[in-house]
Amino acid sequence: MLPSVGIAGHALHGGFGMSSFTHGLALDAIRAMTAILANGTVVHCSPVENDNLFWALRGAGASFAVVVEFEVDTFAPQGTFSHFEVQLNFGNSRSATADGWMELQRWGQEEMPREMNLRFGVDGRGIHLDGLYHGSWDRMQAVMNPLLQRLGGGSFSARGEYDWMGALRAYGNGQTMDQTHPYNIVSSALIPQGILFRSTARRKRGEEVEEYLTPLQHETFYAKSLATKALPRDVVSSFLDYASSAGSRAGGRNWWILIDIHGGRNSYIASQPEYTSSYAHRDKLLLFQFYDRAVTGGYPRDGFSFLQGFVNTISSRLPEDDWGMYINYADAQLGQDEAMRVYWRSSLPRLRWLKGELDPDEMFYSPLGIRPDWTGGQGTGPGPVGPSGPSGPFPPGGPGGPAQPVQPGGPSGPVQPVQPVQPVQPVGPGGPVGPGIPDEPIWPVNPGGPMQPVQPVQPIQPGGPIRPGGPGIPDEPLRPGG
Repeated sequence: MLPSVGIAGHALHGGFGMSSFTHGLALDAIRAMTAILANGTVVHCSPVENDNLFWALRGAGASFAVVVEFEVDTFAPQGTFSHFEVQLNFGNSRSATADGWMELQRWGQEEMPREMNLRFGVDGRGIHLDGLYHGSWDRMQAVMNPLLQRLGGGSFSARGEYDWMGALRAYGNGQTMDQTHPYNIVSSALIPQGILFRSTARRKRGEEVEEYLTPLQHETFYAKSLATKALPRDVVSSFLDYASSAGSRAGGRNWWILIDIHGGRNSYIASQPEYTSSYAHRDKLLLFQFYDRAVTGGYPRDGFSFLQGFVNTISSRLPEDDWGMYINYADAQLGQDEAMRVYWRSSLPRLRWLKGELDPDEMFYSPLGIRPDWTGGQGTGPGPVGPSGPSGPFPPGGPGGPAQPVQPGGPSGPVQPVQPVQPVQPVGPGGPVGPGIPDEPIWPVNPGGPMQPVQPVQPIQPGGPIRPGGPGIPDEPLRPGG
């Protein structure tokens, strides 16, 4: 994660970085949160408290609440981290490049060790690798050298062993770790060609004036994303053909594509059950970021179609279940319905139902966010829960048929009296019920066996009048909110 990226948006929608294969997404580290709901209620949520909200915030947080406090699990960094880049020797052969891509996918799916975090990049130079190994340089080479032999060779163009802070700086694009200064708003038109968007900033600390370099923090760019399962070879070839033809025509712009190995046999991300959060891409092997920026001036009109062309070479050739998009690489060109579908896939029905329960008036609206759906995607979902109305633990079903009339008795003998129903002991008084978090409907993603059907009551034999029974069972009260 870049030093200038805030923790809240990063973690609430995934939070992928160069330690995620090893330690998981940022949202995987969140153990609990304190949040303010649309109605002003302050609630605490965790896997055992307001778990509906906790599930939704970990993956689609901006649509549901303002999170004011995170409680996270941390990990102790080991002593040495090895950062490296490798330029691969595919040359101009698209066939060799496609072979190498397929080998990288196989290795990532089956062999890549948990300590490795690896991406391959595509730009005007070809394909290159960028990695951070959680361990020494010698151990990293013992992992990478056999892979490079299978890929046809490659040369290390950058290398270094770091402690934890050094590893963060290696991916910080030259930014200082101290981000308490104002954002740099220097126009890119004032930055000479050839300088990597750097400018001088000054900050007064007490009586001392500190001078340092920071990269330009505002750019004119467009970005898109994909999260996919392993690509078939014909899709890889289509992508490479487009990169060769369209990429060569993108003069005057700085474009690149990063393809992270996100899932696979040894990935921490893929090891976590899908139902634990609303993040919908744990089954995906690759995470793409498509990025195109104008070096000077405004963004060109053909820039949007340029990146969309890359995406289409993949998405148009895959079943919908095999790909999605990642909301943290937000695409402002997507329509609302398309954004919801590709960003949240299988989590969307439950998210839309919860949106209707927690924020029906869309206080937390976003053109790329979750919209309410009273039916929960199933056609018969529950309506909103009032501030103190009763509610059982499951959503109500549809209307039943009309009650059948009791047939009149014949001239038979008297009916044996029915034993009265024993009254249920009343529940003791509790405190006032707050608005709370709505009870959760039964969703197919949660584990557990089916509910056993209730056995039907045997009909009363016709005869004389029936004595009244005792009092019925009262409705279950709404559980108090946080």
